[in-house]
Amino acid sequence: MNRVSSIVLTLLFAFALALALRTFCFTPYVVDGSSMNPTLRGGDQILILQSRLLPMAVKKNDIVVINGNRIPRQEEAMDFFLVKRVHEEAVENGYFVTGDNAVRSFDSRRFGPVPSDSLLGKALFVYFPLNRIKLL
Repeated sequence: MNRVSSIVLTLLFAFALALALRTFCFTPYVVDGSSMNPTLRGGDQILILQSRLLPMAVKKNDIVVINGNRIPRQEEAMDFFLVKRVHEEAVENGYFVTGDNAVRSFDSRRFGPVPSDSLLGKALFVYFPLNRIKLL
């Protein structure tokens, strides 16, 4: 194999691997709002480990991303995503989640426990902005 074809093959493999990891394992997410201050700020970009295909053991103090459409409420469904900290595990087959900024947080104190199937994933780290890079 010549050098050019080896480089092309390597790039194709890297692209396929990145696409597979993005599709089945990890999802980037941009934090919106101030409910997780000071841990996370609006505009922070985080990487989450998807719960869909991977077994995910969520435990107290983990930061999770929640699909608001799957939170049962008496009013209409919430059409947005939430980033919250797990405060209590296994409450009524779900999780009690809260924001770190209690005064500004829309969380389980208002809408009750979050069903397990509404969790999109567990936040792993902040990757942008560069001065805020950290593990969560």
